[in-house]
Amino acid sequence: MKTKQYNESLVLGNNSCNSSMIYQLDDKKFKFSYTNGNCWERFKIEMFDGLKLNPIADMSDLGVKVNGSAYINTDIENKNRVAEVNDKARKYVQMLLS
Repeated sequence: MKTKQYNESLVLGNNSCNSSMIYQLDDKKFKFSYTNGNCWERFKIEMFDGLKLNPIADMSDLGVKVNGSAYINTDIENKNRVAEVNDKARKYVQMLLS
């Protein structure tokens, strides 16, 4: 399988984190979106069908437990969390298309 990653953005600050990444596997394109704040976090995978993005998975599908604690993450912890969920999302998409 041929893969490509591009257009990754990560915005940290104000006790929150927002990240999005476009990932291509063969001829399919996916968008990984992660966002968090105090007491919540969200992640979703969407597949582009040529016209629009269609949701296909979220954190629970990846086997990742949502961190709902009131603890505010540092920028390093946020970067590590984004790397963790993006890695699991890449593996999930590869498994889905294999």
